[in-house]
Amino acid sequence: MCRSRWKSRTMNQMNWKNKFKNLKVLKPFDPFNSKLCTCPPKLSLNVYTGCGYECFYCYTSSYSFGRWGYENRNWGVKKNIIENLKKDIERLNKKEFEKYKIVTVSLSSDPYPKAKYVDEEKLKFTRNSLKILTENNFYILLQTKSTLFLRDLDILDKNKTLIGVTITTFDEKISSKIEKYAPSPFERLKAIEKAINSGFKVIVRIDPLIPEINTDLRKLEDMIKLFKNCGVKQLIFSTYKRKKDNEERFRKIFPEIEKKTRILYDYLKRINGYVYMKEDLRRKILSEIKNVCGKYRIYFSCCREGFSDLNDKICDGREVLLC
Repeated sequence: MCRSRWKSRTMNQMNWKNKFKNLKVLKPFDPFNSKLCTCPPKLSLNVYTGCGYECFYCYTSSYSFGRWGYENRNWGVKKNIIENLKKDIERLNKKEFEKYKIVTVSLSSDPYPKAKYVDEEKLKFTRNSLKILTENNFYILLQTKSTLFLRDLDILDKNKTLIGVTITTFDEKISSKIEKYAPSPFERLKAIEKAINSGFKVIVRIDPLIPEINTDLRKLEDMIKLFKNCGVKQLIFSTYKRKKDNEERFRKIFPEIEKKTRILYDYLKRINGYVYMKEDLRRKILSEIKNVCGKYRIYFSCCREGFSDLNDKICDGREVLLC
């Protein structure tokens, strides 16, 4: 019952966008117009315009117009974010929007940046935005690499908030290279445990899966088992997609691995500007991981892969929250 209610994609995507084209900061979710996305309609809120974690695989850096990097002055909070959020909520057709009252925070930037010139811990724009969404009875999908979300548990409704945390590996040496300024994976794990112990539902994204770096099935099984024991409800996986700028960063950090793994990618077939790993290989990797998730009875989903048949739950985790 819950699954069919939230999984329907019968609403025309263009009509969905047109219904909310007058909104300034609450935007229809649009994953690069990806043909492989299986997510139902929802809204997204990006409080900030860039990110300072400097993850080498970042997909948004290619269109963020220089608003990327720990020491970069060219990004920060969106202008009049709080005022515009309040106005957007007033503009919504509540009756029509009732079935889709889900907002993801955030997609193009982390909601909890900590950089040289931008620090959410001091600015509190995400905190204030979450408070407004909660007061207006929105369902919130909060996605982050930060541990600062613990600060905001006091203003969030645990029955209407799903916390998603990205952890790509527990190898701190690798993590410090691929996610340079993000909190350590074990700090994120401790934050997950605290949130679950406080009564919140948590999902984890092991994303992206990068060949020769974090695709070893035995190590992934150790991660899956650990997350299951912590009380995580669902795991979302996605393979690394190549684009010119993230390839260049990849080459600087892991030159031999970058060169070795290029052969695994289909450069003759770009999807929305991205070079995907060959389809049969992607399916093999994800199918093996799904089997391990089944072994530990934790829900499996893959994101922007086009393999909806593999998914136990919708990939954004909404079924965990709503059912």
